[in-house]
Amino acid sequence: MKILASYFRTQADLCREIADALTHQDDPAISKLRDMAVEFDHNAGALERWLAEEASIEPFRAGTLDLH
Repeated sequence: MKILASYFRTQADLCREIADALTHQDDPAISKLRDMAVEFDHNAGALERWLAEEASIEPFRAGTLDLH
């Protein structure tokens, strides 16, 4: 899942790079690319939050919770 989150971040960066490289800044494709970048970032964030939550409850599952 970490790899998938990283993939989403990479795709978001790529969308922004393409949008920045377009000559005509009034091109509707730029808006779509930026929207896609936001969506990729959102998906990456959701995965990262899920991974963090899973990591925080893993000690409970493994029975290795240290209460000292």
